[in-house]
Amino acid sequence: MKYEFDISEEQLERIEKYLANQLNSEEQSHFENELKSSPELQQKMEWVKNTALGIESAVLREQLDDFHSDISTKGPQKLESKKSGIAKWYPVAAILIVALGLFWFMQPDQNLKIYNTYFEPDPGLPTTMSSNNDFDFYDGMVNYKQGDYKLAISKWEELKNSGVSTDTLLYFLGVSHLANGNHDNAIYYLKPLSEATQNSFKEDTYYYLGMAFLKADNVEDAKKYLTFSSAERAKEVLSRIETD
Repeated sequence: MKYEFDISEEQLERIEKYLANQLNSEEQSHFENELKSSPELQQKMEWVKNTALGIESAVLREQLDDFHSDISTKGPQKLESKKSGIAKWYPVAAILIVALGLFWFMQPDQNLKIYNTYFEPDPGLPTTMSSNNDFDFYDGMVNYKQGDYKLAISKWEELKNSGVSTDTLLYFLGVSHLANGNHDNAIYYLKPLSEATQNSFKEDTYYYLGMAFLKADNVEDAKKYLTFSSAERAKEVLSRIETD
């Protein structure tokens, strides 16, 4: 599994204490509530846990090697018991992480680096209104252009649920989700739109759909849809994918 996040010393210390049952009841409750609402924190905890497991496994293998070696020279021996289980290895993991410089930066994979280099949201449309439906759409467009993608998505999905399903609405819903960090929802809106016969944003739909697949680490589909787009930026991204 690839991990794409930064982790601070403070965050690692909290995770370490939680896994080792060293938080008081109030701290534990607060941490668990935060954990439920933060997929990124869940990913960080999984990484710390797996790191500690790897360290424990390596130490145990070394201990077994020593044990087997001692049998041949000293007779039957007893393996050291694991008094505190995996929890005792979390501080060791923390020390190794610091030594490797992973507190402050964890290198993202190459596809994500390309995505971060080239992705920019569509600049949006001029906010002019001529009907009730237009008002609802352009009200969301104001939020979109201000960078409040979550609020724009909320307004536009409500509009879609009311029965409005224009190519413009679906396109900006897809791009908004991508700008908001959700490539799966972006693909959900942009893929059907890319196959629609009526789409005023055909070239841009291909481009952003390709970028969504790139963020999802699906290089095959990313290249497929970027190739469909005649936009210069699509060609630049394709060139980077093929050379890196």
